[in-house]
Amino acid sequence: IAFGDSFDQMAASLNADKVLFGLFTTSQEAMMEDETFATAPSSKRSDSIVPFAIEFVGSKVKNFVAENYGRHLRDISEFCRAHSKFETLQLIACKNSQMVKECISQILDELFEVQEDEVEAEVIDETPEPMHDMNVSYKKISLSSSGITAYKNAIENQESTEVPTGAEILACVRKNMGVPYNWVLFQPSQTELIVENAGSGGVDELTRVLQSEYNDQILFGLARVSFIGKTFGSRQIWWALEWTGEHCTSVKMFGQLRDCGNAMHEMIGERSFTVTNLAASDMTLDAICERVKRSCDVTDFDLSVESLINAHVEEQKTIEAYFDKQLEKIRLRRMAEEARKRNEERLQRLRQRNAAREKMQPLLEKRKQCWSEMSLPDILADLGKSTMPGWVLFEVDL
Repeated sequence: IAFGDSFDQMAASLNADKVLFGLFTTSQEAMMEDETFATAPSSKRSDSIVPFAIEFVGSKVKNFVAENYGRHLRDISEFCRAHSKFETLQLIACKNSQMVKECISQILDELFEVQEDEVEAEVIDETPEPMHDMNVSYKKISLSSSGITAYKNAIENQESTEVPTGAEILACVRKNMGVPYNWVLFQPSQTELIVENAGSGGVDELTRVLQSEYNDQILFGLARVSFIGKTFGSRQIWWALEWTGEHCTSVKMFGQLRDCGNAMHEMIGERSFTVTNLAASDMTLDAICERVKRSCDVTDFDLSVESLINAHVEEQKTIEAYFDKQLEKIRLRRMAEEARKRNEERLQRLRQRNAAREKMQPLLEKRKQCWSEMSLPDILADLGKSTMPGWVLFEVDL
């Protein structure tokens, strides 16, 4: 008689010169290598114990001997079933340990196939999660339907360390072709640039944002507009904004405007002109072009609305290319995060498995000690009552 706990132990006891019979109890989880166990979905990791009747005919056993034992296989299987009290036994008849393992794994998969269908929703999906609809917030830079600016999008989709500071956004707006920002709004402050909002959609977007979100606030800002023509190329103009919302009525708010005006003017820096006391609905492309004409002594390029729109369209191509790169960065970061989470889940499963093994080991050792002093029928009976994997092999004299 030979007995033990794991399949590897049983495989080591299979002798090519002998015909052996036995009982082996195991589960899908117990038959898995560590890496397979760690990555398999829960539907493939059943811990339910399944009993197998083993008939092993070694490769060196003569055919007539094997045939003689084969005639008694039913009686031997019934002997195992009767003493173990298992209602059914899965019969495995093989000539080497690899065949035994393959047959056991196949039967376990077939037995739990129905359960797999029931818990199909639990299967790990390695496809990256659908991301926020970046086509709305990034690609439609005019934000005619999305309602989210480039700055708010950065807060929502980028790491906190990647969200630009007030000084960084201001520097971007001040560049001739700075992307992705062409306007910025700051909260009133005497000491620092506190970003309230910033965007990529030019005058149209700035007007919409002021109208819809800031009718009750005092804000300071800077915007860049561009003009483009076939002969003069692209030219940029910077203008500042001192915004007083139509619903600003408190003394405190006007105090902010008075107390912070000079400091904000200095922190924002040079501009061609400053727009004040203008309702958002009046801040049109025509109005901005007229202010540029009145404020700037320009004769070498066209200051028309058409020229401004053409420049805006060209600028949006550069901005869209920028956001395409941002989308790819976000996609790769989220894929990396999902991979990190999956690996952590994998390691956690391995830690749990090792802890379960350590907890079970003393019980297995105690059971082996008991089996060493028991008869074969008693070992079969004990194995039949156990919830732990195990096996017993024996020879039959005919």
